[in-house]
Amino acid sequence: MPNDNLVFGVNNENRTVTITPAADVTGVTTITLTVSDGELTDSVSFLLYVMTESENLPPVFTSEPTIYIAVNTEYSYYISAKDLDTTGAVTISVVTQPDWLGLTVDVYKHSLVLRGTPTELGDYPVVLRATDSAGATDTQSFTIKVRTAPTFTSTPVLTGIVNSVYSYDVTTTDADGPGSFVISLNSGPSWLNVVDNGDGTAKLIGVPDYFGNYMVTLKGQIRMVW
Repeated sequence: MPNDNLVFGVNNENRTVTITPAADVTGVTTITLTVSDGELTDSVSFLLYVMTESENLPPVFTSEPTIYIAVNTEYSYYISAKDLDTTGAVTISVVTQPDWLGLTVDVYKHSLVLRGTPTELGDYPVVLRATDSAGATDTQSFTIKVRTAPTFTSTPVLTGIVNSVYSYDVTTTDADGPGSFVISLNSGPSWLNVVDNGDGTAKLIGVPDYFGNYMVTLKGQIRMVW
């Protein structure tokens, strides 16, 4: 729907914006609002749906799937969708999925979850469908990429000196090739940081400011390359 079918009104006194669609015009358009104090600006964008009372908008998925997973590791994707114009229920169904994946209910989180454990490397297409009470539908299509988990091959440096630089050069091996995953600090003291080199190596570095024993956990996570 072209924006020239919309009438914009601004009330600077109470800082409100009104948007009025032209008569007999329906559709969807992207609205971007910008505010400025003369020096700094901020913007927000959203979709505006204009419809008649008899129209029914399809539901939309509000969750984003996990794309990458290591082989022999459990995959889980918690699914959510909503109806834009009613408060009725939205039904989720699976159109396409690999045989190792299934749709179940997580009774503790009160959510549908797509869950399973891949045992072979590869790319697996998935298609989900959301259906509202009036029969309108939306689909979500994605591909789960099952890759090899990395292995750390370096030996950590276990001692450091207070107020002096601690440094540990991290090395790994991965069947998918160097740089296929990101090395990050999963847990550790606030003075410690990881610099990922993008080639399967990294540097753990920092300056301890107090004596003590510090538990550190490094994580090798598959790089999100699309």
